[in-house]
Amino acid sequence: MQQYDLISVLERVSELVTPSKERREKVEGLLRESLFKVESIIKDMGINAEVVPVGSVARDTWLPDDIDIDIFILLSRDFPEDKLGSVAVEVARRAFGSYTLRYSEHPYASCRVDDIDIEIVPAYKIMKGEKIVSSADRTPLHNNYLMGKLNSNLRKDIRILKAFAKSIGVYGAEVKVEGFSGYLLELLILFYGDFISLVRNAADWRPPVFIDIERIASKGEALKKFDSPLIVIDPVDPNRNVASPLSKTQFFRFVAACRALLNKPTEEMFRSRKEISFTPSRIKKELLERGTDIIVLLVEDLDLPPDTLWTQAKYISKRIRYVLEENGFRVLWCAGHTDEKSTVAVAAELESLEIPKALIREGPPVASQGERDFLIKHISDKNTLSGPYIEGDRWYVVKRRRFFNAADLISDYLSGKNAPKLVRGRKVRIVTGNEIGKVPEEIRNFIGKNLLREEVFTEMLV
Repeated sequence: MQQYDLISVLERVSELVTPSKERREKVEGLLRESLFKVESIIKDMGINAEVVPVGSVARDTWLPDDIDIDIFILLSRDFPEDKLGSVAVEVARRAFGSYTLRYSEHPYASCRVDDIDIEIVPAYKIMKGEKIVSSADRTPLHNNYLMGKLNSNLRKDIRILKAFAKSIGVYGAEVKVEGFSGYLLELLILFYGDFISLVRNAADWRPPVFIDIERIASKGEALKKFDSPLIVIDPVDPNRNVASPLSKTQFFRFVAACRALLNKPTEEMFRSRKEISFTPSRIKKELLERGTDIIVLLVEDLDLPPDTLWTQAKYISKRIRYVLEENGFRVLWCAGHTDEKSTVAVAAELESLEIPKALIREGPPVASQGERDFLIKHISDKNTLSGPYIEGDRWYVVKRRRFFNAADLISDYLSGKNAPKLVRGRKVRIVTGNEIGKVPEEIRNFIGKNLLREEVFTEMLV
């Protein structure tokens, strides 16, 4: 019965994720227009290059509400690598006016036309088996490989899979998501044959999962080389794991979501989620009910590409959590966020912003080799509150903490030599729960989602 229900759900979902005639005409028309512009500009610049469309639009695997037109400028190997980014920027400026500079191993430009993203990516033209200069060089090979494999049924199931991955929040290999790239999802459908077969298999995945569509790699060597829950050998490069950006969390969220879908099939597992807005009063109410508090770091007035901002946000959040826990604070969660423009934020929910000034430290056993050094260190120390004393067979001492307030601790850490490079020499705003109204709305929404964090598919598992 469940199989029949799932098939019925997928039939309806397929209609939802298939572009309408009008939408298709708009996208295909924009693609043709964009290619013509880029080709003309490249010619005017006197650059010998091939302009090719790649990605989901080129392969007809795109979703109606999530469209990226990827245009690659393929240059000869003798073109200076340090000028690749300037080619993308100049073409984007002349073709579309405004752009956002992004980075992979070298810069590329992202433009916006109505509700459609157009990415201008410079790369070197290579043949299969040739050594790459950057990862972007492989992308046209990926496109050629899939174009020779896909048919209408596979394209239909790829769209269904992309909608599923997007709905549960695992679609995207960028630092922000750490999930499944579009190319990876397409390879999974190609390997398993259809969406249902993929879901049934993925529901039982146990890491490490090894997939080699073309059987071009050694499983034993791959398991040694790649520390990843999912290993999918790139059909055009046996030394690359397509799933390397996938985090363990996102891997298991996908596995659990597949189990949930098989247990209780529903169209809701394929619909985009609406953003929830959190007012300052709502966040304060949640903190009051939980008996916890929030501390927020805001690093502002930055001028860095979005991917770099996300990398820094996640890195700094890991460091802040470590510092807090090392100094005795109980952290429920700590996460980083960025508006992808100029601000990086790190928020942590703590059991309390203040902890006792006193802490107990366990010393060595009585009459052991370390006894004398322990006693000398603590007998006359100004931060010794009581002890050293013996309990059982060991020495103990009660010490005064250097920091018992989370804001003071973080402020000291950020001003020190071990602070992350991004914050050195910068003024960092530190805000607590009572001042949450001073935090921008986007950051409040990020905090709210972490406070009420839950999986959209949990109820379908029971």
